[in-house]
Amino acid sequence: MNPRLLICAVVLLAASLIHAAPEPAPTNDKIVRSIRSGPWSEAATWSTGQVPPAGASVQIRAGHTVLYDRDSAEAMRAVFVAGTLRFARDRNTRLEVGLLKIQAGDDTSEDGFNCDAHLPDPEPLQPKAALEVGTAGEPIPAGFTARIRLVYFEGMDPESCPALVCCGGRMEFHGAELNHTWVKLGATVHAEDTVIPLAEKVSGWRVGDRVLLTSTTRQNKHDKTFRPHTKDNTQTEERIVRAVELDRLTLE
Repeated sequence: MNPRLLICAVVLLAASLIHAAPEPAPTNDKIVRSIRSGPWSEAATWSTGQVPPAGASVQIRAGHTVLYDRDSAEAMRAVFVAGTLRFARDRNTRLEVGLLKIQAGDDTSEDGFNCDAHLPDPEPLQPKAALEVGTAGEPIPAGFTARIRLVYFEGMDPESCPALVCCGGRMEFHGAELNHTWVKLGATVHAEDTVIPLAEKVSGWRVGDRVLLTSTTRQNKHDKTFRPHTKDNTQTEERIVRAVELDRLTLE
């Protein structure tokens, strides 16, 4: 970090979709399908009579609503949502997945962003395939986090996966209300400062939130402080909020 360069903005990280290191491929290509509505963590929800293991490909069938109630680092290879996948609101949740595809029908191909061109017209009275990470009426409460983390699996097309794709379905993401998800600084600050003045008062920001402080410029290779390993050679800092005082943040 070049201490001469200025930090110019703060951005609250409300969610993340992050590429991770490759995960092992599943031992077989059998699809685990829902046989009824119910919690993800209940064996009776699934065709195998077991909770889907790491590396499995899963289908939530039309007419079924599965409540995702896990906070797990065990990645699923693919989750195909023809019914409804709803994230729990009374706990922290995390779904790691190579492909999350919201699409009606029984297609379980791993084509990522290539939606089926021959999807039937939806029935007017039938609900769409849906992913609900909170709803407008029932958002994820401030005390909990819901995270979808994309990972790559060997054998997937790297041109289109990992991916979160909605093909003629519905996706909703609703969290605790914030008056700002980003705000300008109230004064110039420098690299690694811990007290950050804000141009406006913020509400809904909490201790433990992660924020991005973006720099006014990029490093270049002629700069004596240039570090080739820095992603994109930017000087953006990701920090954790230690205290919030309306128009001022204290960072770890």
